[in-house]
Amino acid sequence: GSDLVNEQDATGRTPLHWASLHDHEPVVKALILKKANGAIKDSTGTPAINWMKGKWNLLARFSPFSLHFTRVC
Repeated sequence: GSDLVNEQDATGRTPLHWASLHDHEPVVKALILKKANGAIKDSTGTPAINWMKGKWNLLARFSPFSLHFTRVC
């Protein structure tokens, strides 16, 4: 469920933080499809969406309901 995809570790990071930080685009997309919340902040106050911006030539656009990715050429 979405409670597991949004679970935070000791540093406050979620699986989405870690997948984004380590450039795992397929995992990021899979987590988003499972309703991962990109607005959750880690212990430094950084939301996962910040790690996604500018990576993989993708434009991350946050809405209150979900994250949507659009490939940018």
